[in-house]
Amino acid sequence: MSPNDRLPEPLVVVEDGGRLFIPVAWAHAEGLQTYLRGQGFPSTLHLDPGTREARLEVWDGADPARLKAVLGRARDRQPAAPLLPAA
Repeated sequence: MSPNDRLPEPLVVVEDGGRLFIPVAWAHAEGLQTYLRGQGFPSTLHLDPGTREARLEVWDGADPARLKAVLGRARDRQPAAPLLPAA
C-alpha cells in the first residue's frame, strides 16, 4: 500500500473459530497484506475471482486489539507530502 493509497471502507476484524479475518476491497488486498506484514501481522490472502471479494486471514497468535489499532492507523494515514516542490 503506497502512502498515497487511502482505504475507502472501514476495516473490520472478523473473529471466527479463533481465527482473524479482514474483509477488504479486491483492489486493496495485496497492498494491505504488505502493510500488515510490515507491522508484524503476516496473513494469507483469499481471493474469490467470481465475486471479486477478498479477505486476509491473519496468522495464529495475533493480538486482535493490536491488529485493530494497526488497521485504524492504516485507514487514517494521510498521503505523503511531495519530496520536491512543484516546478
